[in-house]
Amino acid sequence: MRRRSLGFVLAICALALAASCVSPEELHREDEAACTGYGFKPGTNDFANCLQRESLARRYAIQADRPRGCINRSVSATS
Repeated sequence: MRRRSLGFVLAICALALAASCVSPEELHREDEAACTGYGFKPGTNDFANCLQRESLARRYAIQADRPRGCINRSVSATS
């Protein structure tokens, strides 16, 4: 019984982790959609600045959610 419960909990954790994974390309598309929604035109400096702000805001949000002393190397410098 205990082994079965542990297997169930691990399966739920694995599904939750898999559902939270987003590729850098998907993040970039989301940022582009947000910036377009704000009214910025692709190919302009303002659009590029918006993309940068969106990326930085996501990194700061990730950093704020991370426990002290935890290092996450999965966030690339190009996303």
